[in-house]
Amino acid sequence: MKKPKIITLLIIVALILLGGYSIYDGYNFATSRLRINYQTIEDEKINKSLDNLQIAFLSDLHYLTYFNNDRLDQLVNTINDANPDIIVFAGDLIDR
Repeated sequence: MKKPKIITLLIIVALILLGGYSIYDGYNFATSRLRINYQTIEDEKINKSLDNLQIAFLSDLHYLTYFNNDRLDQLVNTINDANPDIIVFAGDLIDR
């Protein structure tokens, strides 16, 4: 085999392995990672009565497909610990 063909073959194999690992990680590990992001929004157009308002924003839970009762309990406990003033649900909450 010529050198360029070997390099091309190695690149293809590496891309297949990387794609396979990404799918494996997505189904087995990524769904158990809870990401919490705190942001402070400041703007003079926001009424001062809303200072220190805490909002919890939840998105794409995919309950019943990727989310089970144990993970839901963990999420509820995390939200309760944060003690937000408002909870906003967006995205795919239930798949079935």
